[in-house]
Amino acid sequence: MSKGKAVMGGEEVGGVIWPQFSLAKDGFLTGAMLAKAISEKPLSQWLREIPVYYNVKERVYADEKEKKELVREALEYAKKRKLSYRDIDGVRIDFEDSWVIVRPSGTERYVRIFAEAKSKEKAKELVEQYKKIISG
Repeated sequence: MSKGKAVMGGEEVGGVIWPQFSLAKDGFLTGAMLAKAISEKPLSQWLREIPVYYNVKERVYADEKEKKELVREALEYAKKRKLSYRDIDGVRIDFEDSWVIVRPSGTERYVRIFAEAKSKEKAKELVEQYKKIISG
């Protein structure tokens, strides 16, 4: 976020960062920004303007050595098929209207697989596909 053009960023547990002001999660600033936004137009209108995507996540048990190998499998798969990918923190593979990430947990003995798509079925399909790819 500090190097990109992100206006804001967040995580599913509710932490929100506003890089223009700080790279720390800030609930008070988020409340103020929400109040500012709803003073411009109703929250219902803001929500209608946001495209709907569905997230699915799963985890695969792996020790430290296995975590690296499973992520490497996802990377090799993407490279061989010339898919659009980034390998900064695990491997993220981007498709036209969806994406999947295979990344090692930093705190647990798991590799996590996250997918986002315009339908829940497509997101589930991506997670299952990449679970098979990395597990052999």
